Amino acid sequence: MIKPPFSTSKTSGPINPPSLSHWNQSSNPCTSWPEITCTANTITGITIKQDIKGVVPPFVCDIKNLTHLDLSWNFFNENFPTGLYNCTSLEYLDLSQNYFVGRIPDDISQLSPELKYLSLLVGIGRLPKLNDIRIFRNNLSGQLPPDFGRYSELKIFEVSDNNFTGNLPKNLCYNGMLKRLIVYTNSLSGEIPNSIGNCSRLYTLWLDRNQFTGELPATIGNLTFLENLQLDDNMFYGNLPEIPINMIVYSIKNNTMSGAIPSSICGSSFLEAFYVSHNNISGTIPNCFQNGSRLTSLKSKPL
Repeated sequence: MIKPPFSTSKTSGPINPPSLSHWNQSSNPCTSWPEITCTANTITGITIKQDIKGVVPPFVCDIKNLTHLDLSWNFFNENFPTGLYNCTSLEYLDLSQNYFVGRIPDDISQLSPELKYLSLLVGIGRLPKLNDIRIFRNNLSGQLPPDFGRYSELKIFEVSDNNFTGNLPKNLCYNGMLKRLIVYTNSLSGEIPNSIGNCSRLYTLWLDRNQFTGELPATIGNLTFLENLQLDDNMFYGNLPEIPINMIVYSIKNNTMSGAIPSSICGSSFLEAFYVSHNNISGTIPNCFQNGSRLTSLKSKPL
């Protein structure tokens, strides 16, 4: 029998919602607690999305075989819970959709070396198996680690709806495996590094609602797998990048882009949405708009 990780006492930790009233010493967690996953009668997973308030109790790591911990969609409002460093067998950790505050701790690489999925940003140099990072809808601040992407198998990186500042790391596509880069609604700034062209497998790039500036790297047009590009509400200027052949959504609204619509729009077989309103676009409408083309469902806004 284990100690219930969440206490009903206001003085000893988070407050259990009524839906966890069955967590008591008289019941078997493997058979009576639906939030618990067991393997061979040993607890290996906890999934609680019950609007719990307070802090993540560090003694959850007393469960030594715990490999899966999902505490998303709660109301934890502390700094990053470093007590989870003691969960040395964790492979999956989801703390998204909470109200965490403050900076990401510099020693966050002390999380389990077995970790493969993480819902909060890390310095990943010591987490070589990590391939999926998702942070969204928290109040986290500070800068993104400069070694992001360098030593991992990272494929998904999402840090949207936070208060991160600073630049995108220059080596973010060092491993060439990144498929989704989503950082919208932060306070990130600076220019997009030319190394974005190394993201040869990237199919989603959302940088909208930040403070990015500068010219967009021409190498964006070489990302042949890119399907969804959203760069709205920044301070980009210069010419629009070419449109990759597999593009579905191309959106660069509310910047100061100039020049003409790229002629490559006529070769985009899958393009459905093309948004470049509230810029300084000039020139003529490409002939493919007038003569018909492979663009079967184009949605555009006035230039």
